[in-house]
Amino acid sequence: YKILLENEGDETNDAKGGHVVFNVKTFKNTDKRRTGFVRDDENVDDLHYFVKINLLQALTGYNINITHLDGHIVEMNNLAEEGQDSEVTVPLSVKTIEGEGMPIV
Repeated sequence: YKILLENEGDETNDAKGGHVVFNVKTFKNTDKRRTGFVRDDENVDDLHYFVKINLLQALTGYNINITHLDGHIVEMNNLAEEGQDSEVTVPLSVKTIEGEGMPIV
């Protein structure tokens, strides 16, 4: 696939912006990492949730709702606020949500 952004390159005083071309190559999904909840063996109060996001979500942000083990909804939001740039998510990123681990009894 090719994504073409016409005249979106850097401009100079004597030349208009050039084209920006992204060449995208897709592969079969060979990622066998698990998704969902995993309890942390080292700290029993921590709970890990693995989620896969696509390239568009990684570059522009995402809003994902997770149903917690007790049934309540936990929102993971990485969308940019009005007038701000979005934060790019890099591979193997970790986002911590305080108070949403295993219940302490």
